[in-house]
Amino acid sequence: MRASGFDQIDMMTGIEFEEYFAAVLRGLGYEVTTTKTTGDFGVDLVAARDGSEQPVQCKRKNGGAVGAAAVQQVVAGARMHECGATMVVNQNLFTRAAQQLAVVPRCELVDRRRFERACV
Repeated sequence: MRASGFDQIDMMTGIEFEEYFAAVLRGLGYEVTTTKTTGDFGVDLVAARDGSEQPVQCKRKNGGAVGAAAVQQVVAGARMHECGATMVVNQNLFTRAAQQLAVVPRCELVDRRRFERACV
């Protein structure tokens, strides 16, 4: 999946994007589990390393930035998965509201620039 290349992410389905980012995380040394497609409480992946788990929401969105709702969903979902720090990743950008909201609950935002660096 990771071999498909960063330039292909804009054409991936949401599920393919989740699989791609899971492969990127594994390449960075994380153990990654996927959640079920529906009823995931805003958590698509759970990345584990060094004894801690981090819920991840993947948003593959063309046109427009990802908003605060994505942060709200993964932070709420983290409680269901009994995790603290969270992450939202997308192949685009985040709105100012999402950036502001992410600060308080320790939600890491991975936008197109950070994502591309992780893929190289």
